[in-house]
Amino acid sequence: VKKISFELDRNLSIEHGPGVLTPIYLLERRRIVRVKIQALFSSDDVYNLTHLGASGGTTVSAVLGTGSVVCKFTPQASPERSLQLTVSNFTYQDAQPMYDPKAETALIDIECIGFRSGATLPLSVVGINNVNASYTP
Repeated sequence: VKKISFELDRNLSIEHGPGVLTPIYLLERRRIVRVKIQALFSSDDVYNLTHLGASGGTTVSAVLGTGSVVCKFTPQASPERSLQLTVSNFTYQDAQPMYDPKAETALIDIECIGFRSGATLPLSVVGINNVNASYTP
């Protein structure tokens, strides 16, 4: 993975009432978790998942391929300090290879949108700051 970004959009709509300057309501229409990844791949699996519905697909499909991603950043191992971001369920929205997707190695840009599945939320974040000494200002 060369680059990765997470974009959280609460898609808020600010509603104003008659004759008032301050909002009377914030309407949250939907939450979108958008993940963008730039990565090197040695096969065309992700391209096929996005555009052909399955990693072994050979024709255009209306089925959206799905996946997941876990990113853990650990600047210090002991005591552990880390940040882990998990998108458990996402649909591939776009996969743009720089080269032919059948190439030996391709740099590919992928866009995905996370979704909720049952009790599994579209994004979970775990931060660990396991410092065994008190902070002093």
